[in-house]
Amino acid sequence: SLVDHFQGPLFVTHYTVDQKPFYMKRNGEGEAECFGLLCPFVGKLGGGSLRVSTSAELLSQSPDNKSHKTLMVRCSLRVREQVKSGEFGIGFERLLQMMLDIRNIKD
Repeated sequence: SLVDHFQGPLFVTHYTVDQKPFYMKRNGEGEAECFGLLCPFVGKLGGGSLRVSTSAELLSQSPDNKSHKTLMVRCSLRVREQVKSGEFGIGFERLLQMMLDIRNIKD
């Protein structure tokens, strides 16, 4: 694995857009503006991304099978607030597992 190869935690950035949700901001090169933090024996510890900021971007990136009602709710939020936003998260149990060097979270 990459973590074993580099012998420690590492960030992976700019996943291809087909691997990520349609509402993530794209960089124009077929990549999403996102990251993942990979760590030894716990795997993906955390991740984050930027979101599209306009309803036009959201509509252009939407898959055809997306529910019309759900998409319109997302678009209405972007019409009122064209604020650049992002999100991130971290797995608390995985963080503890890594910090305490516990190989199995059930222990």
